[in-house]
Amino acid sequence: MRGMYSAAARVPVAVEAFGGRVAGRRPRDPPGCWRRVTSLPSPGKGVVRRAAFDIGSGMCKLQVADVDVACGHIVKSHYEVEVEVLFGGDWKASGSANCLSEEIQTKGLRVFGELTAIAKELGAEGPSVAIATEVFRKAQNGQEFVHRVTEQSGIRVHLIQQAEEARLGLLSAIGLSGAAPGNVLAWDSGGGSFQVTAAPENIQDLQNFLGPWGSSVATAALVELQGGLFTTDSSPNPVAAGDADDLVEHIKASLGAPPAWLQGMMQKDGCTVVGIGGDTCIFRVCSQLIGKTEGITSQDVRAALGKVVEKGDEEISADVPLQPRMAVPKMCLMVAVMEHLMLPEVTYQTATGSCAGLLVHDSVLKTDKYWGRF
Repeated sequence: MRGMYSAAARVPVAVEAFGGRVAGRRPRDPPGCWRRVTSLPSPGKGVVRRAAFDIGSGMCKLQVADVDVACGHIVKSHYEVEVEVLFGGDWKASGSANCLSEEIQTKGLRVFGELTAIAKELGAEGPSVAIATEVFRKAQNGQEFVHRVTEQSGIRVHLIQQAEEARLGLLSAIGLSGAAPGNVLAWDSGGGSFQVTAAPENIQDLQNFLGPWGSSVATAALVELQGGLFTTDSSPNPVAAGDADDLVEHIKASLGAPPAWLQGMMQKDGCTVVGIGGDTCIFRVCSQLIGKTEGITSQDVRAALGKVVEKGDEEISADVPLQPRMAVPKMCLMVAVMEHLMLPEVTYQTATGSCAGLLVHDSVLKTDKYWGRF
C-alpha cells in the first residue's frame, strides 16, 4: 500500500548517485541528498520482506515491502523508487542496428546495482525477483543484457512476455485500487508497450488487449512524422496541433479492433478502468495538466493535449517537470487508446511499475513461478 512509510524507511536517493532522475523521491527529501539506509524492524509472523524489481523501457523500479504470503496481501510498503534509464529511446535511436548501446547498458547495470544495495540494507529476505519487459524482447542484444544483470547482481531477471506484463499489471491494479477483482480493467502503459487487462470470471482466466505503443515509441514516431531523425535526445517540441492529430490517427490505425470481451466489460455494473504507473506515466502527466486523477475522459485528455501543443520544452516543464519532451506524444497515445477502445473514463492509481503485482503473484495464483528456489 503506497503512502505507508516509517521515518526510517524514507530512503532518499541522490540524483548524482544514479546519474539520472529519481522520480520516486519521497516528500521532505531535498534534491541531491544521500543518507545512510537504516535497517528496519523484522516483519511479523507469516510476513516476509521482499524486494521486487521492474526493469522497463524507460525506468528501473524497486519496491521493498512486507508481504503476507498466505493471503497475498502487501502488509506495508517500505520503499518505492523509479530511476530514469531510457532503454527504449536508446534502442529506437539505434535504427537498423536494433540494439542497446554499451553506454545505456552500463548505466542500467550501475543503477540496478544501487537499487539492489538499498534492498539488501532494508532487509529484503531470500532471493529477490526482477522482471524485464518490452524493449529487451525487441532489441537484438536485449536478452544478453538481461543475462548480464543476473550475473552481476545474483538476482534472477525474468524476461517476460507482454501477456505476463498484463497479468502483473492487473494484480497491481487490483491490489492498489481496492476495487473488486472482477470489476477492474487494468491499463498499464509504459515506455515500449501497453496492456489493457481484466479477469471478469477469475484471476486465472485473463482477457487482454495488447498494444506495441509506449511513451518512447510514440515519441520516436512523432519525430519521424515531423520529418526528423530520432535520437536519444530528440524533442519534437514545439509540436503543431496538426502533427499531434496525425499521430493520434496513426496510433489508432495500427491497433486491432476492440474485442467483444472488452465491450462486455464496459457494460458491466461497477466496472472501473484503472490506469497504473509512476511519476512519468501517461496518466500522471494527464493528471498534472487537468488537475484530477479520477473520472478522466477522452475529452479531458484532449484538453490536456491542447495545453502542451505549440509549446517548447521549457514552457511545458512548468506543468510537466519530468520528461517534458514526451508530454505531447504521451497525451496522443492516451487519447488514441481511449477513443479507439471506447473507454468512458479512467482513474489514475500510482504504482511502481508492476512491482506490487510481482510481490504477491505467487501467493494469489498459488504457484512458485517467481519466489521459489533460485
